[in-house]
Amino acid sequence: MEFQGKKQTILCLSFVTLFSLLGLLCAKIDGSPNIVVEEVHVGVILDMGSREGKIILSCISTSLSDFYHLHNNYSTRVILHTRDSKGKALHALSAALNLLDKIKVEAIIGAQTRMEANLLAELGEEAKVPVLSLSGLRTSPFGAPGEYPFFVEITQDETSQVTAISGLIEMFKWRAVILLYENTDYGRDIIPFFINSIEEANVTIVYKSCIAASSADEQIIEELRNLTKLKTTVFVVHVSHFLVPRLFLNAKKLGLLSEGYAWIMTSTSMNFLHSSMDPSKPIQLWNDNTAAVYFAQGNKRSNGMRHLHLKFLSAKDKIRDGETALSHIGTDFMIADPLNKGLPNHVFHRHVASMGLQFSFDA
Repeated sequence: MEFQGKKQTILCLSFVTLFSLLGLLCAKIDGSPNIVVEEVHVGVILDMGSREGKIILSCISTSLSDFYHLHNNYSTRVILHTRDSKGKALHALSAALNLLDKIKVEAIIGAQTRMEANLLAELGEEAKVPVLSLSGLRTSPFGAPGEYPFFVEITQDETSQVTAISGLIEMFKWRAVILLYENTDYGRDIIPFFINSIEEANVTIVYKSCIAASSADEQIIEELRNLTKLKTTVFVVHVSHFLVPRLFLNAKKLGLLSEGYAWIMTSTSMNFLHSSMDPSKPIQLWNDNTAAVYFAQGNKRSNGMRHLHLKFLSAKDKIRDGETALSHIGTDFMIADPLNKGLPNHVFHRHVASMGLQFSFDA
């Protein structure tokens, strides 16, 4: 089963690890029939209206459920208290204050944006409460992350993808690119890393385009038209959810998403793209197990369903509600297989060729 984008997979693994570590901190009562459960209250602040927020909350809940299913003799139980940030940093801060004041939470998970991370890092430091952040800190003026011992970034740092993007540009032998970023701290902080990495790959940065989040559609169209005059068709994009939908809808109007153009997006921008371009469109999942697709889409039952955990029946609800779409794909066409299983050599090469990476074997 394959998600659109990789960050969701990373988040799932992050939360499995996170709650495993929380579990190891919980005291076990060996062989005691009367376990006195101590509740540990943890706040979760997410943009519940976004696709990313929904996926993250599902990952957290599933990881926690699985952990206690395997360790039901633990004396400590993590109790989640969710709050909706509505995608706004001040809403996230207000929610955190409420959780600390009313619920007395012992940790906070959240901060989907860098601005939220900055605010919650300060609050966590003042309250001496750990903040498990989904976004990294701004380098200035708040300083280095080491200055906030109660702040823990639980996803990969955004700068970790810079080398991979430069490698992708080098692999396709593109010799010139345009950097397109947002005129905010979020947009600017990663640019020096991109410049160093891309120039080390002997690729020319033709132009660095800085767009304000408040730009009107007419201003975005004018900037894109100016960029077309540079005769460069490869764009590296790092913008927030304020700009993602308008940037690409306007680029499409100008024909810049047609054949011959390449748009490389950072992981955060890609997740915003999935969330905001068409929120009504379900997340497309592919599965090469015919029975799994059959049971998930229909109301039929069989003896084999007795082996299913009840919690996984929620997948049927997601499909029914239009949040996800599950389709069958033949094993011969499941190009994700090289990433998660061993394959015969000729099958592996065929799948990798389908990814557009075949010539890397010939290099």
